[in-house]
Amino acid sequence: MGDKVALRSLDDYEFREYEDGDNLFLVEDEFAPVDCEIFRCWVAVDTTKQMVVAMLDMSIPKASLAYEVEKAIKDKRPSGCKHPGGAIGAMYKLVVAEKWKKAGLEAGLLSKTFQDLPKVKPNWDVVYVWANPADGPRIALYKEAKFIKILDNQGASKLQAYARYNK
Repeated sequence: MGDKVALRSLDDYEFREYEDGDNLFLVEDEFAPVDCEIFRCWVAVDTTKQMVVAMLDMSIPKASLAYEVEKAIKDKRPSGCKHPGGAIGAMYKLVVAEKWKKAGLEAGLLSKTFQDLPKVKPNWDVVYVWANPADGPRIALYKEAKFIKILDNQGASKLQAYARYNK
């Protein structure tokens, strides 16, 4: 089969929080490295190869928020949120190694992250992420994962912000 990765069951992957010693070389970006000692990271490990093949990183709580983000989070808050005023997080990256892009790992990693989040940050209120409006598949993924659009056309690149509230 060469370089290609056969589509397999998600049972072949372990979704979990980053552990010391995990090798991120397949998902690292040399221009924007990730420090999982500082940020919260979750990974997908291909258990057949024992390799990290996907990673999500976030900062929770986020040290500082732009005024428009903070205002949008408050203005768009749905009723029934568990911890209004709790920790706000920012998701920075959701990366899948090139050979594994069609394996469905992004959805699995998002799901596991939000299952674990109440254990690692019990008072979490909301996590937000910036998205390129031209990236329809990524936006669809966020919507499927219960994110809602809170800001539109921000900055020179006209980014959109999506947030997932703790409900």
